[in-house]
Amino acid sequence: MTNKKPLLILLAAGSASGKGTLISRVKKNQLLSDINKICQIGTDDYVTVRVKEESRIGEIVYGFEGNGRFGGVSSGSRLSNRQKKEINENVQVYSKICRNWYLPENFSVQTLKQKIKDELNKQNSNNIIIVEGVHALQFDEIRELADLKIWIQNDDDLRLIRKIIRSPYYQKLIDGTPEDTRDYGGTLTPFPNAFKCWVDGDKPGEKSHVLPTKKYADLVVFSNDWEEFDKGVGKVASIINLYFEDEEKFKKELAKEKRGRIESEISELEEQIKDKKIELSKLVTEQTTSSQQQAIIQQPPK
Repeated sequence: MTNKKPLLILLAAGSASGKGTLISRVKKNQLLSDINKICQIGTDDYVTVRVKEESRIGEIVYGFEGNGRFGGVSSGSRLSNRQKKEINENVQVYSKICRNWYLPENFSVQTLKQKIKDELNKQNSNNIIIVEGVHALQFDEIRELADLKIWIQNDDDLRLIRKIIRSPYYQKLIDGTPEDTRDYGGTLTPFPNAFKCWVDGDKPGEKSHVLPTKKYADLVVFSNDWEEFDKGVGKVASIINLYFEDEEKFKKELAKEKRGRIESEISELEEQIKDKKIELSKLVTEQTTSSQQQAIIQQPPK
């Protein structure tokens, strides 16, 4: 690799899409053995909304990550009516917080922008800076700084399954160790409430403010199975390597990738429109036939 200014990558996806796994596998790729350092910046650190600012009875956190307790009560314990009421009220509060987590107005864009600029100024050549998180592609000011923008694509139900599998709830069932024990300084309600927070909070929040940012990506990595995910990791490593070898080829490759994806999406939409037209034609034919039959039945006898 030739000496080069640091490469700034934005990596975005919905929660539990495999952002951390992608970064880990890219670091180990042999194509990037000459990289001096990979600096990682998480966008979660720049969200301004916090549980303790909105919860009426303290820092109560709900979700699949945590220690499985509420107010010192084990998730398997029998709860009093008062405790049930408090839990229900705070599940609603936290669902609202989850939705607010994704709002642009609850994110400190300027602070993140300054952090990125500081890292760009102090990093040596052959270094990579990765800004990762659900907010990574959300803001023009951040996107304008980036050399490479990546989106990880997978199904909502798979992301939910991943959140469950790596949670303390599931690991307790199999006597395993949770991969994700973040509780953000709070406590947790039983599993059904964690699921409710996903349905009422995280999922709609991501649908409105995170998933639409896919359109800004230069490269999309699919992670519904390991084979396609590993293929995507290889593609990312190849493009990063190209950046340090030949920037003009790097830009052309990104343009090619984005053009190919857009053409594929247009083709899929055309197929969907074609199917809908066939469905509509059948419906019109059925309605016409039904109306003709009804008219014949209603004709008076001669």
